[in-house]
Amino acid sequence: MAIDARKDNIGIGIKTFVYNNKPKYEKIAEFNRALSTYSSNDALEKVKIIAGLRNERIELVERTFDIRTTIYHCIARTPGKLIIFEDSMPKIQTENIALTNSDNSLVRFTDGVHKYAFNVSKSTLFKEFYAQAPSFIQEVKIHTDPFSLIDSMNIEGL
Repeated sequence: MAIDARKDNIGIGIKTFVYNNKPKYEKIAEFNRALSTYSSNDALEKVKIIAGLRNERIELVERTFDIRTTIYHCIARTPGKLIIFEDSMPKIQTENIALTNSDNSLVRFTDGVHKYAFNVSKSTLFKEFYAQAPSFIQEVKIHTDPFSLIDSMNIEGL
C-alpha cells in the first residue's frame, strides 16, 4: 500500500529517518515484482515506467479507501531533536520527467515539482524530503542503552 494510515479522506504515509537539515532521499516504494517490465529499457523509459507504477499504487488506495489527498507525515531525527513536518505525496507527473543524473545503478530525475531517484539494482524508488517549514520540533534525550532502560521498567511479559 502507498499509505500507512487514513484520516477522513486523507491518505497518510509515515516516514521516519535521520536528518541533518539538508534535503534527503528516502525510500517510498519497491518494484521487485515489476523488474521484467522495465529492466530492458533505457534510463528515461525505465523511470517513466516506475513513475507510472507508483501512480497506479496511489490511485489504488484512492479508489479503495475513498482518498482525496495523499501526504507524508515525516518524523526526522537529529541529535537531541525530533522534527515533524508534512510533505506531499503526489502522483509523479510522467509527462514532465527529466533525467538529472544517471549511471548503471542510480537514475535521478525530476517531474518539475519533486526530485526522485531510482536504484536500479534494488528496484527502489526514493523521493527527496526537506523540512522547509517544520510544524513541530521537540527536544529529546536519546538513551545510550535503551535495553537497560526497558529492563528497568519491570514490564511484565518482556
